[in-house]
Amino acid sequence: MPRFCAAKVSLKSMKKFALSILSVGIVAALSSCTFLYPHWGESPSPQPSDSNSASPTPSGSPTGTPSPSPSASTHKGNANVTIMQFNYDSGAQQIFAVGSVDNFSEDGGTCTLTFVVGGKTASISGKAESNASSTQCYALTLATASLPKGTGQLSLTYDSPNNHGTSDSQSVTIQ
Repeated sequence: MPRFCAAKVSLKSMKKFALSILSVGIVAALSSCTFLYPHWGESPSPQPSDSNSASPTPSGSPTGTPSPSPSASTHKGNANVTIMQFNYDSGAQQIFAVGSVDNFSEDGGTCTLTFVVGGKTASISGKAESNASSTQCYALTLATASLPKGTGQLSLTYDSPNNHGTSDSQSVTIQ
């Protein structure tokens, strides 16, 4: 009789073990998208700017004596920025873009998507984060409803305390 009870306990333990393994597998499968592209679908709130309505910002000290800038003496590394994917959705009147910095991996940077069309500029910024051997920009969505129709230039800029760079421009036609 003790052998029978031991077999029952063993079968019950095996079921618990199998259930545990299955649970871990499901959690791993559901969270794997985060590792492939972190924060896919997230987009920071748009911050469009209009270069025609921007007022000049005064700089310098009130006495007219130039003050040293900490960033002026610091040399930043060159960031190789690439727009990996972009799309214009005429129905939603938005440009969606995903980009990366291919020559290093770091946290703490900012990616800025800029679109210039018909003398107007719109841009949106979002975080960037380390992703294995590169730095990924969060997915950025730029509203185009207030921009004039026509073909413009889209670019992505990366900036951090240590690195800076801008991608090649891509042509996008607003309809």
